Amino acid sequence: MAASYSYFPEDIIIEILLRLPVKSLLRFRSVSKQWFSLTTNPKFITTHLHHSTENPSLLIARRECVDFIFKTHISLLPNGSTRLHGVHVPNMFGSPFNFVGSDGGLICIQLTPLIYFNYVLWNPATRQFRHIPKSPTYFTHKTCLAFDAFGYSSETNDYKLLLIWYYQEEGVYQAEVFSRRTGSWKVIDKPVPYGFHSDDPPLSLKGEIYWHAGRYVSGNLMEIIVGFNLVTEDFRKIDLPSLEFRSTCYTVTEYKGSLALLIFPRNMSLRNYGFELWVISEEGGGGGGNRESWNKVFTLKEPFLGISRRPEWVFRGSILLFTSIFEAQDGFYLLDPTNPSLQASKFVPMSRPTNTKYGFGEFCYNVESLASVYGENESD
Repeated sequence: MAASYSYFPEDIIIEILLRLPVKSLLRFRSVSKQWFSLTTNPKFITTHLHHSTENPSLLIARRECVDFIFKTHISLLPNGSTRLHGVHVPNMFGSPFNFVGSDGGLICIQLTPLIYFNYVLWNPATRQFRHIPKSPTYFTHKTCLAFDAFGYSSETNDYKLLLIWYYQEEGVYQAEVFSRRTGSWKVIDKPVPYGFHSDDPPLSLKGEIYWHAGRYVSGNLMEIIVGFNLVTEDFRKIDLPSLEFRSTCYTVTEYKGSLALLIFPRNMSLRNYGFELWVISEEGGGGGGNRESWNKVFTLKEPFLGISRRPEWVFRGSILLFTSIFEAQDGFYLLDPTNPSLQASKFVPMSRPTNTKYGFGEFCYNVESLASVYGENESD
């Protein structure tokens, strides 16, 4: 006899469905009209995303070169695992491509060739993707793209792509935003603070995008963190922590839900200096920012043997350290700041085919979501 789902109250069904992975929810949409209606409801999708944020994964893009032909491979590291899983990438993406950012279950990537500024919104869990319309600024001839970033605001349930253009003749910067909700571009009529931007990836955290920036004043480089609020679309400046060591690099990251910085020397051959992790307080992260708001939570004075690359990022409270290309096994360590030793760290192996040349690409957070890549008034 066929099961009758009417025996279960709807609130119980919803609680069960909210705890299921996206793959199961997509399959269960064909069970009944009731389940289809529940799992396509915007409120359900938002609540499911909230549950998923407690269990993020790490996406890693690696570029493969065979006979001067480049391809991008994406692997996923589930939370709590040390085994990488391959991710299906749509053939239409071409190869290679770059991560712009990931937030709220959607990933923004930039396709090559980069000069055409082709951006795509992609949901790996549902395998849905869309090409973002060309920015109106792209069609002007006297601009160049200085910066791009992507983020999600739970307050407005909107995903935004931020582009910052440099107008060469005027010597000024102009920001522009694409909104998934409206499906359109909008020029931000506010001055962009600090024109020079770091090559390090930006961070999207709690409805705000952060990046390391700077400008030259009287021949001296003045560096700060810039924040862009995805709701108010305002810029703000956050001072860097005061350091004794001057020749340093900064990677903007997240540690236990707060804005953080990985700080290390520009010259990684310096053997008397490892790296530090600084975290900003809630007061500093939500206001104008000040030096007293930064707290140093971790210092590693001596670099580990076999680790030639700088500390890359923080994932679930662990610092990513990649092995040297000269090591027998390719991969990376997840270093716990509370117990900073390689023996106590989790090691994630990565394949290194003998007939190819691999280079480390980008990495980003990813959470499963039913979120659509289209806005409310759009369709695929």
